[in-house]
Amino acid sequence: VKSSISDNASKEKRLRRLFQSAFEGWGDEITGWLLVLGGLLGVLSLYFDRAGVVGQVIDDAFGWTIGLIKFVLPVALTLLGIFMFREKREQVELSKRIPVGAAFSIASFTGLLHVMRGRPGLGDGADELGTAGGFLGLLTGGSLDSWLGVWAAVLILIVVGFIGLGVTTQTTANQAIKAVVGILRPVGRVLRLSLIHI
Repeated sequence: VKSSISDNASKEKRLRRLFQSAFEGWGDEITGWLLVLGGLLGVLSLYFDRAGVVGQVIDDAFGWTIGLIKFVLPVALTLLGIFMFREKREQVELSKRIPVGAAFSIASFTGLLHVMRGRPGLGDGADELGTAGGFLGLLTGGSLDSWLGVWAAVLILIVVGFIGLGVTTQTTANQAIKAVVGILRPVGRVLRLSLIHI
C-alpha cells in the first residue's frame, strides 16, 4: 500500500513538473487568452444571445451585479486581454494601474446609473436593479444618495469616475482638459463659420 501511495505521489510530482516546465513564462499569455475568451463569450451572451445556458447565467449574474455596465464589460475584458500580450515592463505597470482604476470607474458608473435610472432597491427585484446600476450601484449610489442627497452623490460619483479613468489611462486632469479643448476648438470653428454663412 505504501509503495502504491509513494508511486502516486511521484507521478503527481512528475506531472506537476511537466506542466510547470511547459507553461513556464507563459502565465501572462494564458491570462491574456482567458480574458479575451471571457470577453468574447460575454459578447456572444450579452449582444447576440448565442452562448446557451451559460450565457444566460452570465447575463443574469452581471445584470444583477453591475446593471447596464455589463454591456461594456466584454469589450473591457477583451482589451485587457490584448494588453496582457504586451512587453513585460508594460504588463507590470498595467497590473498596478488597471485594477485600481477599474474599481473606481465601475463604482462611479454603476452609482450614477442607479441614481439616474429610478434608484431601484432590493425590494424591486433583480430585473429592476439590472436596468440601472445593479447591486453595486445600489451600494455606491444608493448609499451616497441616502447620506448626502442626489446632487452631492452625483458630484462625488463624477469625481470618482474621473479619478478612475485618470488612473487607468495615466491621464492628468490638465491633459484631459487640453484634449477636450483640442476636440472642441475645431467644432467651434465650424459652428462659427456656419453661423456667418447663414
